[in-house]
Amino acid sequence: MHTRSKKKLFWVGFVTMMAWAVTATAQDKPADNMQLTEGEVKEFWPVYDQYQDELFLVRARTLKLINDFRDAYEKKMVDDVAGQLA
Repeated sequence: MHTRSKKKLFWVGFVTMMAWAVTATAQDKPADNMQLTEGEVKEFWPVYDQYQDELFLVRARTLKLINDFRDAYEKKMVDDVAGQLA
């Protein structure tokens, strides 16, 4: 297998793994056995849901950055692109 093919295979696998991790973790919720009172439940879950939404956006931006880096790397990274990604 050529070096270029190995690199491409690595990036495809890495990006696939990251995409899976982003979607899998975004769907997680803490266990319902925290024994919260009704008042605590009303306060906790909206804050937690907002946190999950914001965390999903961070992970989506990270995945986009990884994909942008991969695309630029395959086309030979130039200083301008490297600066934008940094």
